[in-house]
This record gives sequence, structure tokens and C-alpha cells, in this order.
Amino acid sequence: KEIDPVGSNYGLLVYPDLFPDHLVISKFGDYDGRTIIINSKGKLFDFPGGIIISDLKSGLLFSCYYSDLGRLSVFDLKTDCLLFSSEDLDDQPYLMYKNNEGRYFFSAERHEGAGSKVSFWEYLTDQKIIRKSDLTPDSPGMRYLPALSDYKNYPVSCE
Repeated sequence: KEIDPVGSNYGLLVYPDLFPDHLVISKFGDYDGRTIIINSKGKLFDFPGGIIISDLKSGLLFSCYYSDLGRLSVFDLKTDCLLFSSEDLDDQPYLMYKNNEGRYFFSAERHEGAGSKVSFWEYLTDQKIIRKSDLTPDSPGMRYLPALSDYKNYPVSCE
């Protein structure tokens, strides 16, 4: 079926060798970004996402929904399990961070009139929930986790 660009990026980004025993695909367009994962046993996982951010050391894959709605999904590559998928959020996640304590955070944006408001959230791995955080991206020990679409060390082609 055709993918409708609806005025933005569209198509598939395929990451065949980046994750051990997993084929990972980002789908953009149709106002419905998706993250599609196929493991070595052929099991298919398909959930809201598109913009993929990974922490290979922990085996976690974060996926920000590529749409007008805000959503965040968290997938565990070690157990092949979708750990978390938010319902529609007022704020749209777009940047991911990890601090020196191993805690995960994300920046989110809410469009208001002609401008936007940025918020900062934490994903609590043990409780599998998100909550607003008093920390900021500039807090000590915070490091940015790059999105795969920005991953310069891996050749990606979209046809």
C-alpha cells in the first residue's frame, strides 16, 4: 500500500545489522509513524514510533511517535518485549537522555498558538511509567542519546 507523505518525511528506514538478532524498521508517513521489529525467530513487533533512540548497552529501544500526537514506546531487545507505550500525550517526545545513574529522560514539546513550550520527563524503568522531571537536559551527568535517523556511522538508504 502507498504511504502518504502528508507534508513531511515518508518511507522506511531499515536497520538490518545494527541490533543483534533483530531487523529494525522505522516507518514514516500517513500521520502514523511505526517501529517494526522482527527478531531472529521471525516474530514481528509493530508499535507506535518511527524515531528510534537506542541504548545498546541496556538493550532498550525508545521510539518517539512520528505524528501530530505525542507518544513514547519502550522496547526491550533482550527479552523481545514492549515494556511501555504511552497513550496520547499533550507533549510530543523528541529528544532522549540518560544520566550517570542510568535513569532515562526525554524532552517534549507542546505547541501553543504560534510558539511552543518544552517540558522534561523521566521514564522510570522499574515502574514502567513516565513522569515530569525537575531535572533538565543541562543537569550534571546528563548525556544525549542520538536518534537512529541521525546515526552517521551506519549507511541507510530509502527507496
